[in-house]
Amino acid sequence: MTKFYELSTEERLDQLVADGLLSESDAVLLREGGLDTDIASRMVENHIGDFPVPLGLAEHFLIDGEQYLIPMATEEPSVIAAAGNAAQRIARSGGFHTNSTRGGITAQIVFRGGRSGGSVDAIYEDADGAGTTHVGAGGDISSSAILAEMNVAGNAVDARRAKGPWHDFLHAHIARISEIAQQAHPTLANHGGGLRSVSVRRTGDIGVVDHGTMHGGMLNHAGSYAGNDAKSIASNSVGTCTGEFIEFDLLIDPGAAMGANTVNTIAEAVSRYLADQLPQYELLMAILSNCAPQQRAKARACINAELLATKDMPGTQVAERIAAASRFAQMSELRAATHNKGIMNGINAVVLASGNDTRNVNAAAYADLSERHRTWTDWRFDGERLIGEIDMPMPIGSVGGAISTLPTAKLAMRLLRQPSAESLMGIIASVGLASNLSAMRALVTRGIQAGHMNLQLQSLAMMAGAQGDEAEELIRWLRANPRQASLAAAQEQLRRLRGE
Repeated sequence: MTKFYELSTEERLDQLVADGLLSESDAVLLREGGLDTDIASRMVENHIGDFPVPLGLAEHFLIDGEQYLIPMATEEPSVIAAAGNAAQRIARSGGFHTNSTRGGITAQIVFRGGRSGGSVDAIYEDADGAGTTHVGAGGDISSSAILAEMNVAGNAVDARRAKGPWHDFLHAHIARISEIAQQAHPTLANHGGGLRSVSVRRTGDIGVVDHGTMHGGMLNHAGSYAGNDAKSIASNSVGTCTGEFIEFDLLIDPGAAMGANTVNTIAEAVSRYLADQLPQYELLMAILSNCAPQQRAKARACINAELLATKDMPGTQVAERIAAASRFAQMSELRAATHNKGIMNGINAVVLASGNDTRNVNAAAYADLSERHRTWTDWRFDGERLIGEIDMPMPIGSVGGAISTLPTAKLAMRLLRQPSAESLMGIIASVGLASNLSAMRALVTRGIQAGHMNLQLQSLAMMAGAQGDEAEELIRWLRANPRQASLAAAQEQLRRLRGE
C-alpha cells in the first residue's frame, strides 16, 4: 500500500475525501487556495493579497486514546515529517497523555499614584460601602505586598494576604465590579466564562519587580524599592504623579475562546468604574496580559527504548543521550534557545493552522521561562523507557476570531474533529513534545542535517526554477552529488537538463 507521504498532493486530497475526512468543497478550497477578498480585506488594513503558507498533515498521533491527523501550517522543511516520525514511536508505546487547565486570562487595570499635590497613602472606604474614599496620612500599606484578592462572591482568595484598606475597598466594590463585568459581555456566562477574581496591589516603579515563579502555579507579584521608600516617593509629587502604580488584576474565564477582545472589553468597562471611585489616582491603562500561567497544557509520553534505536546505536544509548541533552538544555542558555525553537516549530504550526494567535502563544510561553526553568520539556531515562513531559502556558481557543472566520482554519478544526479548547491545548502540547523528541534524537545520533537534506534539496530545485518532472530529475542529481548542492550548481544542471 502506498504511504501517505508518497502520494502526490492531488492523490492525498482524493484519499482524504474518500476516507470522509474532507468534503469535496474542502478539497476545492485546498486546491484553489487563497482567501476571499471580502474576508481578507475585513481582517487587515490596506489589504493587497494573501501570503500562503504550506499546510500539511502530521500522521500517527495517538493522543488520549484517539488517533489524529494534525494540520500544521509551516514553511520550514522537515517539521511535519519529524513530528509524525516521533509520534509514530510514541504511539507504539501507548501514545500521549494530556492534561489541560483553563484558569482564566488576567486583565490589568493600572493607576498612577496620587494626582498633583496628593499622596499615594492608603484609601479608606466608608463602612457602608457607598463609594466615598478618603486619603489616609499614615502610609500604612506596605508598598511591596500583595494587598488583597477576592473572588466575585466577595470572599478573600488567600487568607494569608494582608487585610487592610484595600481589602475593605475590594469588599465594598466587588459586587458592582462583577455586575459591570457581566454587563460588558452579557453572553460570556452562557458559555461558562466570566469574571472569577479581582486582586489589587501597589507596584513601585523604582527598583526591580520580582515576578516570582510562574511555572506550574499562580503568578506571584512582589515589588521592591531600591534607594527610596514609599514616603520619599510619595513626597516627590510636585506637578506630576508620584511614581507609584496601583494595579487591579481581573482574572477572567473566556470560555472556549482565546478571549483577548472579551477580556479587554471587560477591563475597560471596569476601569471606568474604578476611575470614578478613585479620583485621586490617574487611570493609566486597561488591557489583558499575555502572561498566562493559568492556561496550561501538559503532555506526557513514555517510549520503549528499543523504538529509538538507529542502525548504528542501540535504543538504550539513544535514550540516555536524549535525557542528557535535556539536562544540558536546562543548564545552558545558549542550548535552551535552540531547544525551545524546536518545540515551537511544531506548536506554532498547529496554532497557525487552527486560526489561533501565534504571537500570543509565544509571548505566554517565553514569559514562563527563567534561569531556573529554561525550557518547557523534560526527558529522563529509567533504564527501559524514555519518559518525556511538556508543561507550558497555552492561551488558545477553539471558537471565535480567525478560528471561526478563516475557511482553512475551520477546515483544520474539522480535521481535528472540532476539539474543545482543552483538547486542542493537549493536541498542540503533544505536537511540541513530539517535535522536541525528533530534534533531540537526530542531534544525539546522526546530526540534524541528515533529516533536513531531502526537503532542502527540494527547496533548492525550486529556487533554481525547476518544475514538474525536471524538478524530480534535478533533485535526484543533487542527492547523488551532495557536495555540489548549491544554487549555482543546481541552476547549471537545470540548464543541462533543458539542453540550453
